[in-house]
Amino acid sequence: MAIQINIKDDNIMFLPGDEIEGEVRWELPQAPAGFVVNVYWFTDGSVSNIVQGLELNSVDASGTLPFKFSLPVTPYSYSGKLFSISWEIEAYSVSPDERCARPFIMSPYNTVGELRSREPIFTLQSSDYGWPAVDSFGDFS
Repeated sequence: MAIQINIKDDNIMFLPGDEIEGEVRWELPQAPAGFVVNVYWFTDGSVSNIVQGLELNSVDASGTLPFKFSLPVTPYSYSGKLFSISWEIEAYSVSPDERCARPFIMSPYNTVGELRSREPIFTLQSSDYGWPAVDSFGDFS
């Protein structure tokens, strides 16, 4: 075990504004120069947006660190065709460099959000005006 993140009650679903708590355990070959625990969200291919974090400058080669973070009310976890929003708790040590991440879902719906396709609100018929038909989303037929 290098680094391990344990979330209270093994919960992976959280409501906006909930507290997420647990502990980080580590067992490293030597005492690290620093140790960090963050909760953050990110989109695919982007940098992370740290919400809260703990940073320790002096820790032993092995140990346990309890954590308790308050989640914001947005953004919700989301998975779509063009992008996703994901949440993680991350723990890492500096020199030696070790990292562990534990994903979780933050949503008021107890699921990862998805956009649903809609039917057009209206459609203009080409026969009505002599134009090509255009639906309410701007698609030409």
